[in-house]
Amino acid sequence: SGRLTVEAGEFEFKSYQKKPHYLKMTINGPRGALQAGYDGNVAWQVLASDPAAPDPAGLEMDAAHARRFIHSAYFGNHLLYPYALGKQVEYLDTVPVDGAICHQIRVTLKSGFQVDYFVDIRTYLESKTIMTDLRTGEVSETLSQDYFREFGIPVARKMVRSENGVWVSTFELDKITVNSGVMPWMFKMPK
Repeated sequence: SGRLTVEAGEFEFKSYQKKPHYLKMTINGPRGALQAGYDGNVAWQVLASDPAAPDPAGLEMDAAHARRFIHSAYFGNHLLYPYALGKQVEYLDTVPVDGAICHQIRVTLKSGFQVDYFVDIRTYLESKTIMTDLRTGEVSETLSQDYFREFGIPVARKMVRSENGVWVSTFELDKITVNSGVMPWMFKMPK
């Protein structure tokens, strides 16, 4: 959980993830909560509503949004399981990134996304990620900063995202809980 800053302001968010690809996010705004999730089959969203109103039903995301959301639902990153079907992993170069020297590793996926990971050669932590949608040509970049360890797992406390060179959002984590007992049914689309 933490804060999401976008052009419209700063909002509280809470996110749940479970292997291999379950994701549920809630963003609290002035007009209620906006939810989005993926249960392994359906990418869905619940639009903001009056907090006093009964819980609204979820709607399936349109194909373009669903494809991108499903890509981001993958637990961890796409460097995991390098021999998985439909995945090509290649080392490209060693380059400077914001004062660090990083290995640039490219993962090309059958889903039509290409992800370049810039991994610090000293810490083995991701400094930057560039995702290219090979179908649309859209490019997004995420800078991962201020790492800490939770149960030995490195987690970036701050992630700054831009699309086609323009800042879009900043995520800042306040709290992370590992192995909190989330179950697959928690990711189902609200009826």
